[in-house]
Amino acid sequence: MNPSKIGIAIIESLPENEKQTGEELFNTTLKYITFQKQFLENELYKVDNKKNFLNILLKIYEKAKRENKFYFLHFEVHGNDNGVILKNNDFVSWSEILPLLRNLNILYKNNLSVYLAVCKGNSLMKYIEPNDRSPFGLIIGSFFDVYNVDITNYFEKFYTKFFEKFSPFDAYNTGKMLNLRSDFSLISSHHIIDSLLEFQKENKDKELILKALNDSFGDISSQSKSIKIVFNYLLKEVNRIYSEYRIKKDFYLMNDL
Repeated sequence: MNPSKIGIAIIESLPENEKQTGEELFNTTLKYITFQKQFLENELYKVDNKKNFLNILLKIYEKAKRENKFYFLHFEVHGNDNGVILKNNDFVSWSEILPLLRNLNILYKNNLSVYLAVCKGNSLMKYIEPNDRSPFGLIIGSFFDVYNVDITNYFEKFYTKFFEKFSPFDAYNTGKMLNLRSDFSLISSHHIIDSLLEFQKENKDKELILKALNDSFGDISSQSKSIKIVFNYLLKEVNRIYSEYRIKKDFYLMNDL
C-alpha cells in the first residue's frame, strides 16, 4: 500500500471525572508534531458506548480503504483480561475487536500498528486465531495495569521519537528508558506466530499422539467391534485436527498477498 494520507486515530472512552489522556495527547504532543509534519492527519474519537466503539472501527476501515489512508491505532480506555470497559460501563470483548483490526491489517498487508493505553491490553493475545490472518503487525501494550502519568509520559516520548524515522522499535526503546511503574511491551506478529509454531512443535506432535493412541488400545485387530469403532473415531479425529488446524506462517503473516 502506498498511502495518500497518514495519521494516528485515537479512540478514547474514559469517564468524565478522569483525566482524558488521549485527548490531552492529541491536543499537545501530536498537535505539535503535526505542525512540524504537515502531511499528518490525526483523528480523535470520543466514544460513549459499545455500538459507537465498534462503528468507529468500521468507519476507520472504510475511510482507510476509500481515501487510501494509513492509520496507526491508539486506544485510551479501561481494560481487563478479556476486553475493554467503556465510559458507560459497556464491555467489549477482544473477540469482537480483533476481527475489525484484522480487516484493517489485511488492507495494510500486516503493517498495522496498535498502541494500547489500556490496562492488561496485551491479554488480547489469548483471542488470536493462529489459523486466520494476523490482526496486527505489532502492538505496544501491557500485560498489567497502566497508570495515567505513565501513559502521558510514555506516549509523549514514543511519538516524538517515532516521527523522526517512523521506527516503532526505536520509539519503543526510547519510551522504555523512562522510569515507569507501567510495563509496556512491543509484540510483533512474527514473534507471535514463531512462538505458536514452537509450541505446536513441542506440545502437539502428531506422531507422539498416534503412538500414545496405539499403545492405549494395544493390538486393535484382537479388540471387540465397539472398541474398534472408538479407536477408528479417535484416529480420524487426530488426523482431522492436524489437517484443519495446521498453522500456516505465510498465511498468518500475509506473505501470500
